[in-house]
Parts: sequence; structure tokens; C-alpha cells
Amino acid sequence: MRPFSLLLALLLAVSGLASPARAADSASAAPARIVLDIADFHTFDESGSLYTEASTVLLPHPAVSLALRDGLPTLSVRRALTLEISVVSSETCETYTPVAVVFEQQGAASDPAGARNFAVAPAAGGTLLVTDRFVTAGAEGRFEFFVIVRRDSDGALGVIDPGIENQVGN
Repeated sequence: MRPFSLLLALLLAVSGLASPARAADSASAAPARIVLDIADFHTFDESGSLYTEASTVLLPHPAVSLALRDGLPTLSVRRALTLEISVVSSETCETYTPVAVVFEQQGAASDPAGARNFAVAPAAGGTLLVTDRFVTAGAEGRFEFFVIVRRDSDGALGVIDPGIENQVGN
């Protein structure tokens, strides 16, 4: 994790967005907060890399963890919950807004586009809320997801490519 990403996570925690003083029930019911920190924005029409380079920061949550899998940051989810996704840039003064999330099931075909498992809705403050219904778990519960982001200064669109897996048990 880059030092600024760690600093960002700590600032969010101090601001009360990730308060450890919450009761256990409210902490487990609270959404898992994911911050995508853009380092190098690439638009759809640029040659070269199709993906925007970004680090993934997960604020502490009892039912979600973050690890690298096959070189991609991957969220491991242990039960049905809501993910709150926001986008920042510690590298520039640019602002970005997540506008959509697209899912692709990995290694199975029971939910190829993730429609049974996930619902996406915009939220206040330039965030997206993703409801993980946890319908498909285990080996079939691996999904790649693509977050479509808009650069607010000119409306250009880019894609961030993390992963998510629904785990069986703890």
C-alpha cells in the first residue's frame, strides 16, 4: 500500500467514517467502504493500457478482506452486505466519480454478468452502492468487476479493474 493510501485510510477512520467505537451489530451492518485511489488515469480512447491504474483501500470491516489474487486486488466477502465505492486521486488535483460497475463471473457460468449476486445504485457524495446478495459462493463466487469512472473536469471515462469473491464460511 502506498504511504498516501494508508494516510487516506487513517484520515477516513479519524473523520468517523470508519469509527471503531460502533457497536458490533452496527459495524457488521454498516457498508464495507472501498476507496479506489487513481494514480494514472487512462481513457477508453487512449492507445496502450485500457485500465486506469488505481490502488484499492478497504476500510476495516468484519466481513470483507482485501488481498492480491492473480496480481489483482481482490475483495473477499463472507456474507451478504453492501459495498460503498468511492474514487479519489492522491496524485493529482483531478476529481473522479464512479458511474457504473460491470461484473464478470470467473470460471463458471451460473451468473455470467453477476445479475443474481449484485445490484448497483448511485449514492450521495459521488459514491456507488453495490449490494452483494451472496447468492453464489465458493468456486463459482469469483467475479471480476470493472468500475467505470468519469474524470469530472472533462467527462472522460476510464475503467478500474479489481476483483471480488464470495467465500464459503469464514
